[in-house]
Order: sequence, then structure tokens, then C-alpha cells
Amino acid sequence: MKGRVYRILVIDDEAAVHEAFQLMLSPDAGGANVKLRDQDFPLFEIDSAFEGGQGLVFVKKALAEKRPYAMAFVDLRMKSGWNGLETIGHIWKECSDLQIIICTGHTDYSWHRIIEQFGHTDRLLILKKPFDITEIRQMAYALAEKWNLAAQAQNQVEQLQKLVAQRTAKLEETNLSLRAERDYIDQIIQGTPALIAGVKSDGSTTFINPAISRHTGYSPSELIGKNWWRLLYPGEQFKQVEQLFRDFEKGPLRDYEMTLTTKTGEKRVVSWNSISRHNEAGADAEMICFGNDITERKKAETERRLMEIQLRQAQKLESIGRLAAGIAHEISTPTQYIGDNLQFLQTSFADLKILLEQYEKLFAAMKINAATREIIAETEQAISSADVEFLAQGIPKAIQQSLEGLNNVARIVRAMNVFSHPNNTEKTLTDLNKAIDATLTVARNEWKHVAEIVKDFDETLPRVPCLSGSFNQVILNLVINAAHAIAEKIGANPAVKGTITISTGLSGGVAEIRVRDTGTGIPEAIRDKIFDPFFTTKPLGKGTGQGLAIAHGVVVDQHGGSLSFETEVGRGTVFIIRLPIQIPSEIKQTAKTTP
Repeated sequence: MKGRVYRILVIDDEAAVHEAFQLMLSPDAGGANVKLRDQDFPLFEIDSAFEGGQGLVFVKKALAEKRPYAMAFVDLRMKSGWNGLETIGHIWKECSDLQIIICTGHTDYSWHRIIEQFGHTDRLLILKKPFDITEIRQMAYALAEKWNLAAQAQNQVEQLQKLVAQRTAKLEETNLSLRAERDYIDQIIQGTPALIAGVKSDGSTTFINPAISRHTGYSPSELIGKNWWRLLYPGEQFKQVEQLFRDFEKGPLRDYEMTLTTKTGEKRVVSWNSISRHNEAGADAEMICFGNDITERKKAETERRLMEIQLRQAQKLESIGRLAAGIAHEISTPTQYIGDNLQFLQTSFADLKILLEQYEKLFAAMKINAATREIIAETEQAISSADVEFLAQGIPKAIQQSLEGLNNVARIVRAMNVFSHPNNTEKTLTDLNKAIDATLTVARNEWKHVAEIVKDFDETLPRVPCLSGSFNQVILNLVINAAHAIAEKIGANPAVKGTITISTGLSGGVAEIRVRDTGTGIPEAIRDKIFDPFFTTKPLGKGTGQGLAIAHGVVVDQHGGSLSFETEVGRGTVFIIRLPIQIPSEIKQTAKTTP
């Protein structure tokens, strides 16, 4: 309060009174004994009004200038205009918080009469004339302090009211936003095709969205309050629920597939995601379930898998059909000289039979000492006709060639048997070296005119769990592609053949097979497309674009391995197959008993 200036309004019809107030409220008033320093006593700015109306004008102007009066000294009796009480009434209508001191030297207005007019108030004091300077100063100081505190309190109240108004407006805005967000979420829940339901820990249904009714056939009244699990998973299907409870103890469920039964008895597969909503006590109040009906998708996946199997089988049959002519040629060569040798043996046996008959005739004559010159001459003629020396040399060679031819045919047949091994749904431990060798034999007619085969097999390579038929198809596709790439590079009638090198071994704990060729290489522009289905650079009718796509699917999807390549344009390509060698649990027992 020190050093602050307070405005005071004096309303009196006598000029001497105004001069007195100026002197009494001046910091230098009272002489040396009562003089106060400026820093110990507030400063007062005093305005003088000589009638009530003029005082009201001053009050209004001070309010307009936002420099209100802290207090007013009002004479009770004035010669013209309003008296003191009327003046106070008009002033308080404009400024209700103004502190007012009634100055009077008369007793015709009692305190009770004043109370009757204005009521009990702490804003009104009575000061009896003649004035005492100390009393005036104390009263002015006290009222200034009171007015200042009241102003501060009013300011704080106004600030609080403003803050409350702001907070209230913000709260209303938040409420509107929350209400709009709630309505928006409700629209999503009601309109989404996803299945949404709330289920308490005792199994009772708390809420469902329309999608639940559309998919199950149950109306809300048939589900709300009913046991969700017993209603949708009856009989043997309830085992799914028991398993779900065990899994739910480990945490929220994600993409949890369950088969429910609709009202009409239809089985539908639903993929559920769930969370727990907690009550105030922290216990699980209910499970909120979000589901997608994936029945049609599961059917489509099953059909797709069947189509993939059929496509692989068709591609394999196509490969076998393409190889049939070559295999027939491979078999026809040994069978041709086997047939020729058999005809030779047939003719030779006829000659030997005649010779043996003549020997029997000679032997019978010698037993009775009747070997005439004629019989001996006939025997010599039979020996000469049979050409025994030639037969002695030719028959063993014919037999040896026939045995070799039969071995070649048997080898091709065995290779065909290995190559065309049916695709089981379970992996078996497979000798990759043997499988590759069989495939090379079957495909010999595809590569023998353009390339030499180099086999670099790791004989210590353990047997690998795989689908042998699918693996053979992969090797066949890669070898045929390698042969075509070499043929494209060297032309139809090459002076020098290319090379296809196939190696096997262990690398980083996996089985690795490399098929390297000295062909054209793969252009950079198509390297990211070669595993795409139906992509081919071959002319129409020369390729389906399925070979590498199927190979990639077999290695990656069926065996959990990888199929990659390294290539250099003009120098060739190497395809790298990596297969895991861990033995799956379903074939461990077989592995123990299989030599």
C-alpha cells in the first residue's frame, strides 16, 4: 500500500471543508509532531464536488476512465440539490463498492434511519463534525486499505470467474468433442462388417453389434445376457473355448481362429482379436472381442492350395511329356543293340546246334569203331560252316553288350522311378545326391546336345527332410533352364558345348545345392521378375513362365528354404538352393529305423 495513490471524492457545499480535507490528508499535515514520510503513508488524490449531482458526474467519469474513487466524504446537509442520503443512493447505483463517510454535525438523521434506508453495510461510516485530523487520517488509511483489499479480492474473483468460464467453455467443447467422437465410434461399431461383442467372465454377453446378428442369425435379445460360449460353441466345439481360456491367460489374443455354429447350424470360421476391459477395482470385467468371418477366405485358401498342387502336378506332367521323346531315344539305343545281339545269338545258336548234332553223330560212330571217312568229312564241314572261332569271340561280346544295354535301361527306369516319386504331404529323409543324379538321367536328352554335366557332390551330405518329388521337379526346371540358356548362347550346331555344374554341400548349417551354367546370364531389367508366375522371355509356345515360380514356391513355401541366384550377362547364372537339414519331429522315428 505504501506509495500508492488513492482517489478521494469530497462532496460538500462549503469550500472551507474542501480546503480542510486537502490539508488534513496531505503527507505534511499536522506539523512536525504528526508529519509522516511519503513511504509510510499512502498518497491521496482529492477531487471536490459542491453538490450531489456534481459528485455523481465525477463518479461516473472516474469509472469511465477506469480510475475509480476509493472513498467519498459526503456532507449530510447541502443547501442545493440532493441531500447526503439522496446523493449516496444515486452514487451507489453507479458504484456499489465505493466506501462512503457521512459528514454531519447534526443529529436529525439517526443511525437507525440510515440503516432503514441502506440496510446494514460495512461501506458506510459516520463522521461527526468538527473533524479531528488524526481521526480523519486513520479513517482514510483504514478505508483505503479496505478498498484496496476489496479491489484485489474482486479482481481475484473476476479472474476466477474468467478462469471458470474458460474452463467451463473448454469442458463444454471437450464434452462436445467426446460426444461427437463417441457418436462416430458408435457409427463405426454399428456399421463395420467386423464382429464386435462384449463377454463377461461368466460368459454372459453384454453387447453385440449388428454384424454379429448378420453372421450368426441370432437377434440381440437372443444373445444379450445369454452365455456366449455355450450358445455359439455347443457340444464338441466347446473344446475350442476351453483352449481359448488357457491361451487367454497368457495375454490378449491375436488372429485366434475358432469355428462357431450359427442359429441355422452352419459352421463359420472366425478370426478373433480380444482385449480385457478392467473395472475400477482392477479386476477383469469383460472380454471385448473383435472378429472377422474368414470362412470364405479359408475355402479360397484351400482351393488355392489344391490349384497349386494341381498346377505343380500339371507342370510336372508337362515336363515328363516333354522328356518322353528324349527318354524313348535314350532307351531305344541300348534296346536296339540288345535286339541285334539277341538275333546274332539266335543265328549263332542255330549254327552251333547243327555242329552239336554232327558231334553227337561222330561220337556215336566212334563208340562202335564205325567212324568212317565220310562222317569225319561231314564233321569238318559242319565245323567250317559254323565258324566256331568267330562264334567263340562274338558270343561273349554280344552277351556283354546286352548286359550293359540292360543296365542302361534299368538305370533310366530307376531314374524315372525316383524322378516321378509321388509327392507325399509329409517330408521324408532324402538323399539329394541320388535325387539329382536321377533327374539328370531323365533330362539327359535336354542337355546332352548343348552341355557337359559336371557333378561336384559332397558324399558326406546328410539326408535332408523334403518332399522328394517336388525337389526333383525343382532340379529339373533349373537344369532345363540352364540348357536353354546355353543353347541360346552357343547356337543350334555348337562346335564346343557349354557346361552345367551341379554341386552339393553344407553351408552354415543348411544343405546347399548350386546349379551353374555358362549361358547368356539374366538381363538386369528382368532380374526382379524371374520368380513371378507366368513371366517368361521364351517365344510363345516355348515356355509357360511357371518353372521358376513353382521352384520358388516349393523351396520357400514347402521347405522353408531359400532360392536365389547370381548372374553375369554373357557369362552365365548360378541358382542357389538352401534347405534346412533339421529333422522334423514327425519323421524322427522313421529316421531312427531307416538305414
